[in-house]
Amino acid sequence: MEAILHATYTHSRNLALFVFAYKALSLLMRECDGKARQYHVFIAAFVGGFLVFGQYNKINEQVGVVCSGCSFSKCFIVMS
Repeated sequence: MEAILHATYTHSRNLALFVFAYKALSLLMRECDGKARQYHVFIAAFVGGFLVFGQYNKINEQVGVVCSGCSFSKCFIVMS
């Protein structure tokens, strides 16, 4: 039970940190540039994901597996 609670805490903390980093970087770039641009989203997500999910552990590995599966399915839908 303790392992499940620890994994849940780690996962929720990582997601919260990612959202905070993503939103903060998006806001910062929008304020510096004067308006929101599409590449701001990519840069903010890339930097936030690297900072939060860059360390190897089992929780981050699972997040990576889910994200890659979602990306693969979106590509499959677009191709068909």
